[in-house]
Amino acid sequence: MDFDIYQSSKSHKIFVFVKSGVNPLSVLPHKYKAQVGELSIFKKNKTINEEDPLIGATPKDLIDNVTAKGYHIQGINIITNISEVGAALGGGLLLASLGAGPIGAIIGGTIGYLLAHNAKEEENDSEH
Repeated sequence: MDFDIYQSSKSHKIFVFVKSGVNPLSVLPHKYKAQVGELSIFKKNKTINEEDPLIGATPKDLIDNVTAKGYHIQGINIITNISEVGAALGGGLLLASLGAGPIGAIIGGTIGYLLAHNAKEEENDSEH
């Protein structure tokens, strides 16, 4: 089946799939129009078959939704998990394996922990 894929102006992680040539606003229920905002074309005439791999949905669900309702809304949520403990162990093991000894392992672990903790704080700040 051939689809036109539109991207939401409110969130670049939301996509609306419709049959090629169909205006998405003509099939999208009113309750979703405000949530997606303006739609811009992301990809035209994309062929998707039931065997094709997709992220976040099965092709069968997508095809079934478009066939039954005229549209499919796909949201992508990317989750990162920064582990301070993992970074600390990795930093310590790296310096120990490079011959820095036990003190080097402690220093490497501390640096790894601080870098991961700082990255996690920056990630939390960017979400607000």
